[in-house]
Amino acid sequence: MSELELDTRFVKLGTWTNFDQGPIIGKTITANARTGTLIVALLAVLSTLGTAHLWNLVAFCIHQLRADGRLADALFLQQQALLRTLPPPSTLVADVFKLGWSWRNKTRRPIIRSIPLILLALIFAAATLAASIFSSLVVDSSNLAVLVNSPFCGRMTVLLPPAMHSITESYERQCYGNGSRPGTCNVLSRPRIPIAIQNASCPFNSTICAHAAVSLDSGLQNIRDLYGFNIPSDHSLQIRKKTTCAVLSTEGRTDISDAANTEVADSFVVSSGEYLALYYGSQVVDFESFTFNKTTPTFVNSLMKANVTRDFTFGSVVDFNTGTIPTAYSFQFDPIPELRNNHGDIVLIFVSSNSVLYEEQVNDPLFAADTFESPATSLLSTQVMRYGANDPTRPVGCLEQFQYCHRRTSREDFCTELGSRQDPKLVDTDFPDANNFQRAALRLLATIYQTSDISKASSRFMASAAINIQGVIDSLPNDQWIQELARWESLWWTGTQVSVRNYAVGDPSIPPSNTTLGSNPADDKELCRAYKTKKTSNVVNINVFGLALVITITLLITILDITILKFAIFLTRFRRALAPRVDRWIQDGIWQLQRRAYEARGHGEWINLQNEIPVTRDRRTLSDLARLDEVERKPEYERTFSAKVEAKRGVVAVRVVEGRRGEGMFDRNNVI
Repeated sequence: MSELELDTRFVKLGTWTNFDQGPIIGKTITANARTGTLIVALLAVLSTLGTAHLWNLVAFCIHQLRADGRLADALFLQQQALLRTLPPPSTLVADVFKLGWSWRNKTRRPIIRSIPLILLALIFAAATLAASIFSSLVVDSSNLAVLVNSPFCGRMTVLLPPAMHSITESYERQCYGNGSRPGTCNVLSRPRIPIAIQNASCPFNSTICAHAAVSLDSGLQNIRDLYGFNIPSDHSLQIRKKTTCAVLSTEGRTDISDAANTEVADSFVVSSGEYLALYYGSQVVDFESFTFNKTTPTFVNSLMKANVTRDFTFGSVVDFNTGTIPTAYSFQFDPIPELRNNHGDIVLIFVSSNSVLYEEQVNDPLFAADTFESPATSLLSTQVMRYGANDPTRPVGCLEQFQYCHRRTSREDFCTELGSRQDPKLVDTDFPDANNFQRAALRLLATIYQTSDISKASSRFMASAAINIQGVIDSLPNDQWIQELARWESLWWTGTQVSVRNYAVGDPSIPPSNTTLGSNPADDKELCRAYKTKKTSNVVNINVFGLALVITITLLITILDITILKFAIFLTRFRRALAPRVDRWIQDGIWQLQRRAYEARGHGEWINLQNEIPVTRDRRTLSDLARLDEVERKPEYERTFSAKVEAKRGVVAVRVVEGRRGEGMFDRNNVI
């Protein structure tokens, strides 16, 4: 599985658009892990800064809503003074609770009146946590989508079945289960392609099918989801594969011969003993001229080898109707008339049960076994009857059909009929309205599809896992053959996904002259650069929209908070517009409260009483409030107040007499 993960060297770094998320939300920056760490730290700072300034605005709004000017008790006024100090939510919760607790049994429902402010602070704290989580999602550091940027694009080796089986079957073991899957399972765009399984009519002449057929239909699959191409909607291309299979009749089409028949023995490498020959079409004997030997069988199975093989084996032949001169792979036999079908490609799979036995009868059409074999002796020395396969080898005939659809500008999508594989050389002719990218994708997929079929998807059967060391299976379900074909079909799709990935990444060991790029290298290079895969480590994705959103909101809230609460509050026009509530905000300020404390003790003559910051009229020095409180708490200290109204220029004079008890008193006059 690790061989499928993209090397960090071939990851495209920088800005790109993930079209799966849209042209706006999908704007992405792929960077190395170190850069991602710096961005995460920046987002944490911005998130903290933004929520702190937002809370200041929330506290201001709450204060203004409550500042209605009506008579209120001291608890309410203390809460207002607390809000005016703009404490953080955690501090507000603690201080509001302490206020409520201190006023218990002294005023009306102090605890209940404290609950709304506490709840509001807690809700904001939870919202702050949610905002932090959201900001962290801006940077994705695990199992992220990345674009491929490889200098070896197009240097692809067509994987032969053994190499392909090693990859696809390993992928199947780790990723096809219903349980948890490792992150590497997401390297391919879709871990498993859904296949619709339905009963179908015989895809060939009805006389050749021994049982009802079954169809395996993928439906139309967009290459964006199927292969991971990162393309806009106007580049859309859809692929559909429908495979219809049936177990074929062997009546009159088998023969048992001896290896002395040198012509057949040499053709199929049969060394000695008897062999079973099956006749469903002529084999190619000269791949240069594609001539056939009409007398040789389509497939043979050595009975001597079958008698010592305790597992299932199979072989296959294909006939692809590509429309041009076929390759040695795609045109291996000329089918008999009963098998010919011009609406698809023919694949014959010959399944041999060899010496596999069953504890119970099997009614599956392909693995049917109801023939008694020689009794076996169990561990308890009792004879056990076992069943052998009805036929040493049973053929399955499959008709593979493909459909291609592509998006057209200002017109409805173009779709072909279900038919044979597309010839790569005829893409430009068969799809005249396709754009350059769509044609490049069609050529690539057509090339890959020509090198594989359902029989090349796997090297084994699922039923093989049920064979014990003695070559015996308890039993098989009646639809085992359908399960086997469905698995092979899924693995075929996985194999094509691996091939597309190998094309985009390329093989450094292949010289540039052996590239599989088509006649338009620029379009094929674009195809490589559009390939998207998953990466589990070493790089990060930064969502541009999310990053811009966090920065914008943080700056907006910060500027709004500083403008309103720090500067606009100085402006007379602003105060007049929000009066009288904003006046109460000013009067609850720490400087106004300090001014009132000094005035209550008769210290200083203050001016600018309506502004946020009051000042004394002259440069008088003032005593520390804490010192004044300490002096006034002494029992021998005595302060008396006397006031008189003098009709001199309408001035009210207040006389303050203070001093130590038993000592001479001194006067201080303040003009109010």
